[in-house]
Amino acid sequence: AYNEYNGTDTDEIKQAFEDLYQAMNGKTLREKDEIIDTVCRLCSLHQQAGFIDGIRLGVRLTQEIREQ
Repeated sequence: AYNEYNGTDTDEIKQAFEDLYQAMNGKTLREKDEIIDTVCRLCSLHQQAGFIDGIRLGVRLTQEIREQ
């Protein structure tokens, strides 16, 4: 239900979740939840790392601009 009514996910993200659910066909609800939790945690960690790397890059660029 969350996937259907979430207004912030793009169609591409919704399709990726649908593909993931299809790949888990035949698994118990508990097994599906464990997989989804792991995937979401992995995505969150990647997003956090990308954000931090972006901040670091911005600071470095600002320092280089000030040095010129």
